Amino acid sequence: MLYKKHLTHQAIFFHRQTWVFFGIYVLARVLSFTTFTSTFAQGTIVFCAVMTLGILFFKKPQWALSLILIELFLGGSGHLFELGGLAIRSVFLLVFSLLYIIYTLTKKNKWHNFSIPHILFYTIIGMCCYVVLTTTNGVLQGNTLVAALQDLVPFLFFALLPPMFHLMQDKKGQEFFLRLCVVSVFCTALFSLCNEILFSSGAAIIHDHYYSWFRDVLMGKVTNMYTGFFRIVLPEHIFAIVALIISTSLVMKKEKHHVLWYGIILASSIILVLNLSRAYILGALIGLLPLYYRRDLLRYIGIVFAVTITMILSFFVTHFIASGGTSFGQTLFFDRAASILHPETEQSTYTRTTLLDPIQRKISQAPFFGSGLGSTIRFQPPNSSKIVTTRQFDWGYLEIIAELGFVGLGIFVFFLSSLLYTLVTHIKKTKEFHGLYVGILGVLVSLLFIEIFTPIFTHVLGIFFLTLCCVLVTQKHTPLDIIVNYFYRLFRRTT
Repeated sequence: MLYKKHLTHQAIFFHRQTWVFFGIYVLARVLSFTTFTSTFAQGTIVFCAVMTLGILFFKKPQWALSLILIELFLGGSGHLFELGGLAIRSVFLLVFSLLYIIYTLTKKNKWHNFSIPHILFYTIIGMCCYVVLTTTNGVLQGNTLVAALQDLVPFLFFALLPPMFHLMQDKKGQEFFLRLCVVSVFCTALFSLCNEILFSSGAAIIHDHYYSWFRDVLMGKVTNMYTGFFRIVLPEHIFAIVALIISTSLVMKKEKHHVLWYGIILASSIILVLNLSRAYILGALIGLLPLYYRRDLLRYIGIVFAVTITMILSFFVTHFIASGGTSFGQTLFFDRAASILHPETEQSTYTRTTLLDPIQRKISQAPFFGSGLGSTIRFQPPNSSKIVTTRQFDWGYLEIIAELGFVGLGIFVFFLSSLLYTLVTHIKKTKEFHGLYVGILGVLVSLLFIEIFTPIFTHVLGIFFLTLCCVLVTQKHTPLDIIVNYFYRLFRRTT
């Protein structure tokens, strides 16, 4: 094996820290469910967590950043716990940012810790400044201040870029990050399966107490497909696309891979088929196309075919079990596929198309600088006489144009172009182990497609992924020095 010298006696994943992450994932949801109706209990938990964050920061800033990452990867929507209407995720970000600013100001080379020597950093600064201006623009145009600030919050997570760039350099931090990523995927798949079992068996029903927590706290959605199968949708399902494409890219290398790499692919497939989002599934398949770069054609076709079959079989098997053995779900499968071309045949797709006219009218009101963050549109849902006002545009790029204008879209496209250019440059410079970078390229292509139908890059997790990409591609070290050795040790060890 080419990189056998990088293997050691201990695999990174099989570590006590891994089981701690599993425990945190379960405990956080149990605590959230049992306390979500108690303002006092929720506030107490957030207060204790913030105090822990502060203590960790003064002990070692990397530890506080690790707590932030644990919440982002294992905290789902970020609303498991709230204090005064603020999600724990937002409180963590505000407190950590304040502490980091104070910490940096005490250093001699202050600007070094505040910045990154790369054009991507300055592009992000310019984009964020423009977004802040559109927040003011939105309020001046009549959007509510609360709505404008809520739309601004996701962009604030770009503030994690400098501390992650400077603080995530040590070996233990990188191993910690890899474990956290893998645990996040497996936990999300298991949790989605548990919810499928709960609702398909009747142990939980739509509009009961558990469903209220699932909808209002986890920001999830459960849809009865009337075949015994329920769609289980959660915000963190976007990470399944990341895991699927990157894992597929890594296993395309001609060598023997640990079975858990295929386990990640299976777990990601289960998440996507339970989510049953046409945009996500199509985006995932499109994201597999760039993986052909520097690959043997037959191996590429074989692995892509295997991944596609895994997704299809995952759907048929889960549907068969959920329906009590009465159906493999082929009718549902083909109906969902057909609704892409004939939206009037499916309620949610038809509703999405009715949003196009009011969005276009909103854009025409302020095409250059947009209507600002917090904008709303009014539309009439199909088969309804009521007029609905909503901030959910559903069409990603159109939402960017409506709120930020064509100027904002241009700034955003310039940022993404710079990120893609830097990533491609890294790929070209990498002679051997380029699978990770190609996988990230595939994820970006996938998300660029999904953004057409679903706002990804204005969501916290979408911004967080872009931040991670920027952290990776702005590093000066080669992948062989800082990445290969960790990926080869993720599941494997010498015997």
